[in-house]
Parts: sequence; structure tokens; C-alpha cells
Amino acid sequence: GTLCKWDPATGVRKAVIATKSGNTSQLTISADGQRFAIVAKSAEVVRVNAVRHTPGILASQSATKTTSAVGALSFSSDGKNLAAARGRSMHYWDATNGADLPPLKNTTSTIRAVTPDLRYAVTAYRTVDMWDVATRKKVHSIPSSSRGTYQPIFSSDGQLLAASTPDQLIRIWETKSGRLWSLSAAQSHSHPYLAFTA
Repeated sequence: GTLCKWDPATGVRKAVIATKSGNTSQLTISADGQRFAIVAKSAEVVRVNAVRHTPGILASQSATKTTSAVGALSFSSDGKNLAAARGRSMHYWDATNGADLPPLKNTTSTIRAVTPDLRYAVTAYRTVDMWDVATRKKVHSIPSSSRGTYQPIFSSDGQLLAASTPDQLIRIWETKSGRLWSLSAAQSHSHPYLAFTA
């Protein structure tokens, strides 16, 4: 498979990247733009690529790790580590050399999101549970909706967590304290997609 890079200002394609991974189901880019990671859908592989800028093309060096179906995929804010959620576990790698780091295992339900600094992971169903990645312990268990919780999302600074629920409410919590920061009605009867501005 290939990935293409465009200049958003001009719409001109700037580079073509050969991923050597077949179909890609997920893509994430480090904050400094120096690394990207993809999940190869067919081979269930996470591939980390170090990007070198050359005229017209991006060359890549890869560290590959085999895993099962991957949910959340995220670089740490400094771009040095990569996290991939797999069911009730979170796997970590050193993004510079592909070395394994200690995983977070056996959470209460499927891991749905991680903070940009990889400090906290979230599982969500009828409660939203916050996990401290360093200690591997649950730090908050926050009531959500008896009907479940849609995909949660962290703000870019990791200070807030938002999620919508089937009862057409949008909840925002403070990450550190777990305190409910905002509760509002969704303006749609369908599943709303949430995003924080930068």
C-alpha cells in the first residue's frame, strides 16, 4: 500500500510513501511530524516509520510488531513512544527503535482512548474508567449512561475528556480529577462525532 502527503494550502501532492503493509486501517502522526505509525489491516501489524524528507518522496525506516485488532493508536507528545490499544490491553513501544515497553493489561473493558502524553488510558461503557499507565491502576470510575458510552476523546492537552451517549447527552470531564465539567444535549438524534479544537 501507499500513503500520499498533500500541502493543505495548495492541494498539491508532495510525496508518496510506500508502506509495504497492504491495506491500512489506521494512521497516526507524531506531533513533530518526524514519525508516523500505521496499522496494516490484513497482517494485523503495527509499523512505525521514521520519516526523512527528500525531494518529492518520504523515505522510511520501519520497526514492525505483530498484534491483534488495534483500537486506539497514539504517539506520546514528544514522539518517542507509541501506544496501541488491543481489547483490554494497551501495548507500548519505543518509537525510535521498536523496543517493547511494559504493557497495561486486564482493564475492565476495551480501551477506547489515551491522553496525548500516554499518561492515562480510558475504558468506557456504563462507566468511564481512567487508568494511570505508569502504575497500571484505575484512578477514576465515573458514572456515564446506563445505555453505554460512544467513543471518548481527549483534548489536545489531555486536560479534558469528552464522550457522547445514546441518551443524546455530551459529557465533558476533567481528566485529572474526574469531575464532570460540562453536560449538554446533543443537537442530533444520531451518533454525534466529537472533536476538540486545538
